[in-house]
Amino acid sequence: MERTWLFLTILSLVFCGYRCSSAQNEVARRRLLDELQTFNNLTWTYIEEFQHDLSSLSVNHILEVLIEQNITGNQKHMFCPKRNGIFHISVNSLKPFPVLCNSDIAGPGWMVVLKRSDGQTNFFRKWKHYQEGFGNLSSEFFIGLEKLHVLTYEKPHEVYYFLEDFEGNTRYARYDEFLVGNEASFYTLERLGEYSGDAGDAMSHVAGQRFYTYDMDNGNCRCATERSSAGWFKCCTKCNLFGPYLEGYYDMVHEYRAIWWEYWRGDQYSLKTVQMMIRPKCSC
Repeated sequence: MERTWLFLTILSLVFCGYRCSSAQNEVARRRLLDELQTFNNLTWTYIEEFQHDLSSLSVNHILEVLIEQNITGNQKHMFCPKRNGIFHISVNSLKPFPVLCNSDIAGPGWMVVLKRSDGQTNFFRKWKHYQEGFGNLSSEFFIGLEKLHVLTYEKPHEVYYFLEDFEGNTRYARYDEFLVGNEASFYTLERLGEYSGDAGDAMSHVAGQRFYTYDMDNGNCRCATERSSAGWFKCCTKCNLFGPYLEGYYDMVHEYRAIWWEYWRGDQYSLKTVQMMIRPKCSC
């Protein structure tokens, strides 16, 4: 607006130079000087305000903004930013891929690697599917064993299991180390750290065990086949998070074929929601 008034004042002065009297020229000249002074003052005010705003932006703040926008130069994130949403990350030899990040359940920076919530996805699948991952990030999914291996070998990780029943009650189990081996080891659960939480320790039982699916189920009581599931088994396990989706207490005709955590609602109650999440330990 100020620039428009200044332009009109100059234009009127030029026009008046041809047709106005000396007195009128003097009035126009003084008006122009006043407008120039006002414009000059406003310009310096804007500059000072800009300098103040710029000085308040620390390097950490700028980096935080970049992280919030999921940008670091021309690179994709290696891990989750500190907010919810779906983001693309890039790790070592893997092509960039989308992940679901959650900062509400257990603090910032968690990556959801397994989600059960509505029964829309079939989890009774072959080895290849579990190796590569499957499902929909907006519903139910498993991130894939190869990604779990690469992620947990890139940096030390912890793992968090969030559980919810159909009455709205929640529990959690947290382990301060989580490391998955490579394909040659059948994605053995190489490390599972110290337990904390209120759901009970249902995972330490399978530390050091390989991963099983129904088509790769030899030598361990055929747990994947018997429980219509997949996972790390040791004749068999204390939880069944990859099992069929049922609702609450179920008839034992299903014979443990459900989603359960033994030390909370028991093995005859199928849970409503499960989220398995991992996070680099250095981001705590």
